[in-house]
Amino acid sequence: VESVSGDRYDDYIRKRVLGPLEPHDMFVCEYPPPQRASERIRRSDEGVQPVPYIDMSAWAGQGSINSSVIDLLRWSSALNHGRIVTEDSLSLLRSPSIVRGTHATAEIPYGMAQRLGSIDGYHKVGHTGTFDGGSAALAFYPRAALEIAVVSNTYGNGTPHAHTIETAIAKLILGVTDPDVASQ
Repeated sequence: VESVSGDRYDDYIRKRVLGPLEPHDMFVCEYPPPQRASERIRRSDEGVQPVPYIDMSAWAGQGSINSSVIDLLRWSSALNHGRIVTEDSLSLLRSPSIVRGTHATAEIPYGMAQRLGSIDGYHKVGHTGTFDGGSAALAFYPRAALEIAVVSNTYGNGTPHAHTIETAIAKLILGVTDPDVASQ
């Protein structure tokens, strides 16, 4: 991105990708952290402890985007309705990866930064993130026109990942029940 555009990664993402969406609480590699960001917490055997802010600018090419739930849903809607990339590009983003070895080929349920899966026949695409002191999940279920975003500022012992929370929310909304394996 930097060599082609002449802009630093974070500036390019802010101006060209996020800017047109007018996000209110979406940040790229911000240092120092915005005052409205909540404190991140880590749970461990020693108890609950605040996590010091980490300068994510060194990780810029791997995302380093922090967001509110509302802005994640704005992003998802824009992506799913052709305001970020073309339909062909979106299809490519959401195509499984093919890995070819010497003697075998495998299809991985991960596109270009998009997790692929399903829940009880409902195709699902999305992305998750984990960082010291939190996790996030963004999922889209095309057949149900359902978009779910979960952001957590807590991570560690006994704290479910945002992906687990997102899946539970999806199952409730879609009316999917887990099989009762205890009675079998």
